[in-house]
Amino acid sequence: MKHSRQLAIILFAISACAPSRRDDTVDYATAKRAILDIDSVMRAARLGKQNLEQYKNLCEDSVVATYNEWYVESADALARDLLNGVTTPRRDVRFHLYGTTAILSYLETPTEHINNDTIIHTIRITKTFALRDGQWKMAAINISPQHKNYFKPLAKQPKIVAGYTGDYRWSPTNGMPTVINSIYTRGDTLFFKNPDTEGIPMFAVDDSTYMVKDDLIRTRFGKDPKGKVTHLIYVLDDGQTIRLPKVE
Repeated sequence: MKHSRQLAIILFAISACAPSRRDDTVDYATAKRAILDIDSVMRAARLGKQNLEQYKNLCEDSVVATYNEWYVESADALARDLLNGVTTPRRDVRFHLYGTTAILSYLETPTEHINNDTIIHTIRITKTFALRDGQWKMAAINISPQHKNYFKPLAKQPKIVAGYTGDYRWSPTNGMPTVINSIYTRGDTLFFKNPDTEGIPMFAVDDSTYMVKDDLIRTRFGKDPKGKVTHLIYVLDDGQTIRLPKVE
């Protein structure tokens, strides 16, 4: 009887000293299922530009989004700049849970249509979710293109062909407005600009192909049978091409 009383006291002491279960402890399987469901809703809204208010409600107000040099830090700005097109289902899905913070990462392959070209992208999307007042919300998203090829500039830059300069028409077919990309010269250097950028110098990687710093897209100029420059072709890092006609 004495031993039983002592054992009870020891067990009570152990239980009193042991840390209590936190209210914010989250079950892994439950969290993963909830976040995949939320992500499915967000993907449907992003691709169809529907239920954008619902999309914003699933984000923290100060959500941070990055894609190459594109950066926004509000749910409203993110919803306005959503991609619009067709994509493949999620694949290579990875999920990690750290207390009340969860990370979801997966590959997807969206497509877009520009002029008469269909472009396929392979990207990895990584989202960070935070649990607040019993609801998961996206706090950050990073979209990373999966690059494949790399190129070096020519040791000696070729003479610029006069016909390269001018305006070239970028016309998406998903409801986005037509954009004019302009090529011009300054001294012995070719420059690129559009409504979002101004004065980016270009360098040659062969006699008729140019690139800009920190971008793997190649710009290749095309001519008609008479030798007149009539278009340019953007060659993406995976070899796909977008043809932009020159504005006469």
